[in-house]
Amino acid sequence: MVSGSYPNDSTSGWMEVTLNPQFEYNGTSNLSILIVKGYQRWTSNYPRWTYTSTGTYRVRRAQSDYSSPSNLSRSNELPNIRLKMYPQMGGPVISSTPASIEASVHEDESGSSSVVLSNTGNMPLTWSTNASFATWGSVSPMSGTIPAGGSVTLSVSYNAAGLSIGTHEASIQINSDATNQNPYIIPVSLQVLACPYPPEPRLVAEWEPAKGVLVRYPLGLPYNLLADISQHGKLYVVVSSGDQGSCHSSLSSNGVNMNNVIYINASTNTVWVRDYAPWFVFDDQRELRVVDFKYNRNRPSDNAIPGVIANALGYEYHYLPLVATGGNMMTDGCGKMMSTTLVLDENDGDPNTGGGNVTEYSYTQAEIENLVENYLGVSEYQFYQDPNGTYIDHIDCWAKLLDVDKVMIRSVPTSHAQYAAIEASVAEWQSKTSSYGTPYRIYRVYTPNNEPYANSLIFNNHIYVPLMGNANDAAALQAYQDAMPGYTVSGYTYSAFQGTDALHCRTNTIFDEGMIVINHTPVTTAMETSPLAINFSLSHVDAIDTGLSYVAYKSATDATWQYATISSLGSDDWTAEVFTPAFGEEMQYYFYVQDSSGRQCQLPLCGPNDPFSFVIDQAKPAAPVVSVQISSDAAYLSWEAVPGATYYKVYKAVDPYGQYTQIGQTADTTFNIIPLESRAFFKVVSGN
Repeated sequence: MVSGSYPNDSTSGWMEVTLNPQFEYNGTSNLSILIVKGYQRWTSNYPRWTYTSTGTYRVRRAQSDYSSPSNLSRSNELPNIRLKMYPQMGGPVISSTPASIEASVHEDESGSSSVVLSNTGNMPLTWSTNASFATWGSVSPMSGTIPAGGSVTLSVSYNAAGLSIGTHEASIQINSDATNQNPYIIPVSLQVLACPYPPEPRLVAEWEPAKGVLVRYPLGLPYNLLADISQHGKLYVVVSSGDQGSCHSSLSSNGVNMNNVIYINASTNTVWVRDYAPWFVFDDQRELRVVDFKYNRNRPSDNAIPGVIANALGYEYHYLPLVATGGNMMTDGCGKMMSTTLVLDENDGDPNTGGGNVTEYSYTQAEIENLVENYLGVSEYQFYQDPNGTYIDHIDCWAKLLDVDKVMIRSVPTSHAQYAAIEASVAEWQSKTSSYGTPYRIYRVYTPNNEPYANSLIFNNHIYVPLMGNANDAAALQAYQDAMPGYTVSGYTYSAFQGTDALHCRTNTIFDEGMIVINHTPVTTAMETSPLAINFSLSHVDAIDTGLSYVAYKSATDATWQYATISSLGSDDWTAEVFTPAFGEEMQYYFYVQDSSGRQCQLPLCGPNDPFSFVIDQAKPAAPVVSVQISSDAAYLSWEAVPGATYYKVYKAVDPYGQYTQIGQTADTTFNIIPLESRAFFKVVSGN
């Protein structure tokens, strides 16, 4: 609609109304014209409209000398109105698709949109805009020329860093030589959403310090196992309020330490609490959080358990939009995660793959990897073909990650139907690198009758292994003991254990919020018989007790450990200085850290029973032969270059048998001491 005001000042002839803005008429559509004259009493010189009578009613009108009319009556008296029609002017005409932008990003994240800027005119359009249209928004490109009938795509970027949650408004102003609108305005509305995933998450590994073990009632586990767990930590039992009484009676009458039993009231569908209970991550403030996922079975009560546990334990809850199951997830706690390719099939949008139990999402592998990075802090997601060839396809039915660089994998006779597939999985593990930067150390457990020995549970320094009551049980326990020396390995039989469902499937872990975590990249090279700084980082809640914490080290040929105190470098960084053995010898070391609460942690997990080790591979350069020239107030040191040396450290002492202090370092073979204030002794040490 366009409008204008008539002047009402002509006593004869035409009165002209200027319409604003002018409009383009297509020559076929109807035109409707409304004229309104305010109330005015009749006078003799009252301007009158001239009209032409028609044979049909084409007008509605009303008039009154005394009041404003309230309705219009039809009339065949058509007012004399003429329109001035101008030929359309040529030139550029600007438009955009979309005409306005509505976007959303999560807090502290970035995003982008595309806008197509078009020229629907008959001449080229020259345009420009500012690089930034708000503190949080930018446009690229910033200028250009669009030919008649052409277009250009603008990339609009947003950065929500520092923006509050809510809606933020701005607009992109396009300056141009367009004939229809200049400047051209594109409104932008950015909605900043609360972050759905934990900040800087770290997925916790099964072997990390835990408060207790989670099970479900009705039970699917032997009571002697539950009794043992209750002696070493809490036993968390998910049980309906109606069943809690019978559960309590059963546990107390079967040797369970009831002082360590904690009930979480909820209904469940099945016993497989490993598969539907949540995953746990630490955030950037060292707070434990719960990460839920879409359980890959249509069991609504089971699927609701992660939220129940988050509420019961007071943890913040996050939902990872991924179909998954806990039995098909392993992690090393250092950013690596392992599953079978089942997780890819269950999230490809095809109900005919992945068992077809739950079809919720359609993702590429790259999209799944991005999800687990955002929600779990996983930097490398390893996918393995399931070698068992069973319906369940869970990784915990044939492999068990024992430490950052250790994995237990089932073995079978060469005549077994799955022999080739299992050995192919072993080769696949061998081709990968652990978070220590070393190949995985692979241990084997013999399962000729499809025994579920890999389906074990690690709880602090205990390993609980399902047994089948046959001749292979003893060798299975020994396999774990060989892989994890120093750990307590226990076996348990139960009539309901199967090759695809045993102890690990029916338990889960509740971790210790105050745990100590040691992060360290193992040393691989060092110079013989020299000081060596062992650097590491600590994540902890309570203060570290440096008097009880140490780095233990020795040569592999020595029987006695040496202990180096640890000291803080600031923030989470720590160090300890050890002394290396002779060239070619193997050096071993491990960490032991204790805090003021009495919590303890050692790395590697087996500590002195399986320490870090490496071979001393750098020979110490020969000692330089130093010449000294003395003047009245200076000393000039010089020496012959030592083969292999890249630098020389100069030390000074006031006593030849006293403590020397470093006073300089040089790559040259000379060093000057000016001024020489008093008698002194010097030594030069070469290095590379």
